[in-house]
Amino acid sequence: MSAVRMFLASLIVVGALAGSSTALADPPVIEPAPPIDDFTLPAGDVCSFPVFFEIVSAKGIFKFFSDGRLLITGQLKVRLTNLDSPEKALALNVSGPGSIDASGNETLLGSGILILGGFDADGPALLFTHGRFVITRAPDGSIANIEAHGTSTDLCAALA
Repeated sequence: MSAVRMFLASLIVVGALAGSSTALADPPVIEPAPPIDDFTLPAGDVCSFPVFFEIVSAKGIFKFFSDGRLLITGQLKVRLTNLDSPEKALALNVSGPGSIDASGNETLLGSGILILGGFDADGPALLFTHGRFVITRAPDGSIANIEAHGTSTDLCAALA
């Protein structure tokens, strides 16, 4: 769980730094997304069993805008496996796109995975989303609000 949170936090910091040094009229800086390592969410963090995230394909593009926004596009495909019952696995296309605004709020468009920990008001949960989801963060980094215009699937239930 902390690896995902650290990854998102680093995106916010990098996006803010990229936007602070250039004029508003500057074109976005476009870079390939950094590699994402496979990881495991321990039992009890989100689901009652450990969930292994295998990155099947990651061909993301980051666009850093001078106003502090970050747009993430490209392909991201994952395979989630219930490590207590390895025959229970799901292959998902979670390509997004997604964006983070200058204040750190996230917007997921299309499809994506939303990981809510026990520290979040609506968590814990592991959700596969379709549609538009706006995630507002509290100063401590926890999720303060989720505005959902779409559907979500409980991946813990799907993998159980």
